[in-house]
Amino acid sequence: MTEYIGGPEGDAELALKTLQDTLACVPSLSRSPPALLPPELTQSTHARSKYKFMEQSSLQRRAGLEEKVPELERTIEMVDLLIRKKVRSALLLLGRLHSDRMP
Repeated sequence: MTEYIGGPEGDAELALKTLQDTLACVPSLSRSPPALLPPELTQSTHARSKYKFMEQSSLQRRAGLEEKVPELERTIEMVDLLIRKKVRSALLLLGRLHSDRMP
């Protein structure tokens, strides 16, 4: 394995990426049993796939939330409008009550 990675000074990440790209191009090998690959690469490949899936899920979730922002902003504007109307009505009512009590 050392000859493929380049020893202690070798770039393991580059070697792993190259292996993953190669396996992705060959459908029959991309799902090869773990016995064909060294355990370190199997674990690294599994971890990379897991984090790639998590990243995709997060991006999809973010996109879904960003779609909801305009609707939420309109809802907030409507609630603010209703609150202002209610306050205005209450002030008018208080003004009338106060004017009715004046002699």
